[in-house]
Amino acid sequence: MDPSLQQQYYPQQQFTLPIMDPQHPKVLARPMGAELVGTQGLLQLRILSGENLVAADLNNKSDPFCKVRAYSLKHGPTTKYIEKTLNPIWNETISIAIQDIEKEIVVIEVIDFDSIGQNDPIGFFALDLTKLPKGIEVITRENLQDVKHGRVEIGVTAVDFGLINIPPTYIGHYIQYRQDILIGKTQKEIKSLVSEYRKDISMGRANIHEGPFIIGKLYPPEGFKLRGGWVRKDKKKHLSYSHEH
Repeated sequence: MDPSLQQQYYPQQQFTLPIMDPQHPKVLARPMGAELVGTQGLLQLRILSGENLVAADLNNKSDPFCKVRAYSLKHGPTTKYIEKTLNPIWNETISIAIQDIEKEIVVIEVIDFDSIGQNDPIGFFALDLTKLPKGIEVITRENLQDVKHGRVEIGVTAVDFGLINIPPTYIGHYIQYRQDILIGKTQKEIKSLVSEYRKDISMGRANIHEGPFIIGKLYPPEGFKLRGGWVRKDKKKHLSYSHEH
């Protein structure tokens, strides 16, 4: 979302550079005085659109839909699929119950629908629920991981949990953090960062290669794993890419 649109959604926000955790360069700092309330609750996702997605079909297009995954979800809900486009407009709302706010990582995965054969994953992004403000929708354009390019615009609301007592600048910081600091990385790039992170640890260097999910004991959804703070696909576990509409 460009700054002019951000000001329309949040006219009182000042969009300055995000403040990062001094010990963890990829982690957005919690504002002084802010408090995380709720241990479980309802997460509302308005999955709006995709932009410049990867072409998965021979016609240089995809038939993309989104699937929501979380550790406590047995069957993740999906959006409808949009035929023959790399810039889909879904405009759908999905609500899920989160069992443990501080431990669960939510993943939204983009998948190409195939009427014949297997559906193909074309990128994902992960959400740290402890960074969300309580009861306020935050709209971001999320950079897809595991692919060369692609973004998804999404509105996220922590309905009955999240941060309270946040300063006026926090939502602007969160938006810029998600859009400009958590840039998209390919599977190869993430693998290289994990390797460099392990070298940092073994040599006692500053952890400049660690990922954004480094603090606490976190649980990614089934089919994903956490290494060096980075969420990665777990090739040893079979994932269902079925479309459930």
